[in-house]
Parts: sequence; C-alpha cells; structure tokens
Amino acid sequence: MKEINFYHLTTTTLEKALPKLMEKVYATGKHALLVTGSEERAAVIDRLLWSYTTIRFLPHGVKADGNHELQPIFVSPDMENLNKSEILVVINGAEFDEAKFSKVLYMFDGNNDEETAKSREVWNQMKKKGFTLSYHKQDDEGKWQKAA
Repeated sequence: MKEINFYHLTTTTLEKALPKLMEKVYATGKHALLVTGSEERAAVIDRLLWSYTTIRFLPHGVKADGNHELQPIFVSPDMENLNKSEILVVINGAEFDEAKFSKVLYMFDGNNDEETAKSREVWNQMKKKGFTLSYHKQDDEGKWQKAA
C-alpha cells in the first residue's frame, strides 16, 4: 500500500523546514524527486539546498546540471523523474502523479489559504484511492507531531 505523508507548516517557513525534511529523505539512501510547480520555485529551492547551512552538504541537482541519474535529490518544476526516484516530495501545491513512487511527502503552508485548500483536496483524493495517509503538523517549536 502506497504511503502518503502530509506535512502542515504552521510555525516555520517552507524554506526553513524543507532542508531538514530533505536531509531525512537523503538519509534513506533512496532517490527523491522534489516537485516545485514552477521553474522559478525550482531555482529558489536549488539555491536554498546549496546554502541553507555551511556545515552540511545535501547533494541534489536540477535539469540544467546534467547527470540526472546520479542525483539523489532531483529538483524539478514538474513530474519529469530523470533520476528514477522512489520518493516524491511535493511543495507549493504542485500537481503530481503518485503512481510511480513508493512514498509521497506533501508539504503545505498552513498560513496560505490556497495551499491549505489544495491539500484538503489532495487528502480526499488519496483517501478515495485507498492509500495509507498520515498527517504531521508543526508544534510551537517547529517540530513535527504526527496526528493519531
């Protein structure tokens, strides 16, 4: 059964929370496709993943970098899975197709009404398809708390 995890941002920005989540994804040893919804957002996320810290390195790439199959994390505006990812990470309410992935991580900004409404639609669609769903919301310190 496919697993779909929803991450509801409430206390920190996507730019602060996403790198930490991507570090956990990278630690699994599986390739991930990070879908941003637009070229502009892909460029912003690419820069973010290079610069969010000076003490760690998070290997990733974008289409212009080449060697797609070697990229453990591939940042893309769309569903072009050039690195043969098993894990799909979706941000900014981007459109996605979960069919070819073993796991989906869907992160949305709870302070953005449009993203929140879109996440509810996606939750209901995935529930109708019979997937295993989990919901994680940030506490006051920005740590993820899984809802029971």
